[in-house]
Amino acid sequence: MLWDFGVAGGLEGVISHKQNDLASKCLLVSWDGGERKVSIYGPSIFLRSASKSIENIVSSTLNIDTVVSSICTEKMKALLGLSALASTASATGILIPLYVYPSAVFNDGAANWQPVRDAIQAHPDVPWQVVINPDSGPGGTRQPGNGDTNYISGVSQFNALSTTGFPVTTVGYVHISNGNANESEVEANITTWRDWSTHTPENASVQGIFFDEAIEAPGAEAGANFDYLNRVISFARSAFSSPISVICNFGTKPADSYYSICDIVIAFESCFANNAGDGCAAVGVPEYLNQTTIDQYVPSPANRPQAAVLVHDYNGTNQEGDTANLATLASDVQTLKANNVGWLYFVTGGFDNITLPPANVTNLADFVANAEERLKCRNALQRE
Repeated sequence: MLWDFGVAGGLEGVISHKQNDLASKCLLVSWDGGERKVSIYGPSIFLRSASKSIENIVSSTLNIDTVVSSICTEKMKALLGLSALASTASATGILIPLYVYPSAVFNDGAANWQPVRDAIQAHPDVPWQVVINPDSGPGGTRQPGNGDTNYISGVSQFNALSTTGFPVTTVGYVHISNGNANESEVEANITTWRDWSTHTPENASVQGIFFDEAIEAPGAEAGANFDYLNRVISFARSAFSSPISVICNFGTKPADSYYSICDIVIAFESCFANNAGDGCAAVGVPEYLNQTTIDQYVPSPANRPQAAVLVHDYNGTNQEGDTANLATLASDVQTLKANNVGWLYFVTGGFDNITLPPANVTNLADFVANAEERLKCRNALQRE
């Protein structure tokens, strides 16, 4: 059930609730500053009373876009027959192509990557795969960090988080040009990534390899790259002294055989809508259509825990009439979680921007972290 209403006055950012007004309710309350709308999701028996409580919502003018809250008391849990509606760890993780230069100012501690570090620390149960890409690969210098102290600082800080228990994996980018890249060059790039571990005193190592453009060239038979990809993956696994994460970016539905050699398979990478941004309006560019996309690109439930969905240019309105905003983002994340899709990433612009709302790393991490709770609430609504 959903209750929407506009809000007059100066409600600009933060929504909080008086506990005595909502103490017996299990609600998801979302404020969309752009549309100046509050959406309340919850069991129908509570929605009308919740809407009458809107005058009790306390607002402030802090410069943030949204706070999404879920209030579930023991009384509500018992009513729904659920034993654990509190936030729990979600098996769905975030796979971020971090194509943002680490620093705004030289040697500033990789300040441009701070929002990602903050999101990781805010939600310690959300797994992350962070793809590092100095120059369409490890860089021409063949040195750790491509000889750049800013990359050394940024990667070492992610590794420090991993060492202290946060589930974050740094992954090195390797371009394979639809299986046409020279294998010796691919192996050289993999070796360079491995050797980032030789840097001291900071730990600049990566723990995985991201093979980009893994799908066959146009006109080639599905699965034709299997032998090529199997060779370079085998090389990568043998090059590192410890097990690594192998990510294969096909960008579209690949042959099922690839799931046997890749740890993570990117089965969809495209725009949210064909009117969303540069390049998105081109003929044949697929839109992200939530459940429709999952069913088309990852039809096998057995493959979904290994699958990843990446959506850039998260703006505009797609052909199903969904508009890119916070409510839609929450729905998209929840649907992926409900389908057991293992990895996701949504970004408002291109992969070179991580802070532009609505789909920035802060909001995305919040939604992924709470997807389990929202899924349970949604299931309860469906049983009404």
